[in-house]
Amino acid sequence: MLNATSRNAAKNICAMTELARIIRLFRGSGIPVIVIKGAALAETVYDNIGEREFSDLDILVKEADIAKAVETLLDEGYQRAEQSQYYFINGISAVDLHSSLPHTRLMEEVWREAVPALLGGEETLLISPEENIIYLSYHSAVQHADPDVKWLMDIDRIVRRASSLKGIDWDLLREKAGKNKLRIPVYWFLKRTCERFHTPIPEKILNELKPRRSMRSAIFERITGESPPLAADYLSLVLMRPGRIFKALFPRVEAIENRYGAKRPFAYVFYFVRPFELLFELTRDIFSFLKRPGRRA
Repeated sequence: MLNATSRNAAKNICAMTELARIIRLFRGSGIPVIVIKGAALAETVYDNIGEREFSDLDILVKEADIAKAVETLLDEGYQRAEQSQYYFINGISAVDLHSSLPHTRLMEEVWREAVPALLGGEETLLISPEENIIYLSYHSAVQHADPDVKWLMDIDRIVRRASSLKGIDWDLLREKAGKNKLRIPVYWFLKRTCERFHTPIPEKILNELKPRRSMRSAIFERITGESPPLAADYLSLVLMRPGRIFKALFPRVEAIENRYGAKRPFAYVFYFVRPFELLFELTRDIFSFLKRPGRRA
């Protein structure tokens, strides 16, 4: 009997075959692509393609090419998923088209710094490891509000694989995180990744990204007798940015389907459930912190 990794490897190999076909189709239509998220990570940073699960093929194209990309997929028998403009299915595979990344407005920079890779035997592009770490931190913290272990493992594998090649440009990562006002979530996820997987992340970069003591930190310290947990500092940052809290509460329906395992139209019910779930999780985490053994009175 095949174990879970072997079964997932077989599924992923089939998906990568279809991804390679789409890359060829887009190339024939003059559409450059960057492959992102699970499909990009499974074959490039994991030792075994079956170690990383993914449910769809996430493909980034330039804004000017999005209409042509849609037309190409429709011509190949893909159909738009119900009530979704850029999510396509053909009965076997699902393709999620993107023309931007939610964590940055500097898309020209993303394309300029993209790195070549071979996926499914086809030449394509990936976002740089520095950009990828920031994107995954944002994707997990803001769009999913969920520091799931798989996101931490992704960051660990990206760092280790890059270290075996040319390495991570940590100064560039710090600069990018600052420009996109994402220093706190990037610090949070790098720190969590280090704690979980002993990832070789320089202490220097963690110290440089670490949030400075703020008024909210001082208030928290006054009430509880010690420094705030990182999650509380990050939450306050999100709450001060309405656009980000809205995205955390109400992500794209595809994210809801993946998160809760529900299909449309039932998935829309979880838009009403999600705010209460996140509030419950936040309250639980705060009480857990306040009742922590050894906390100063």
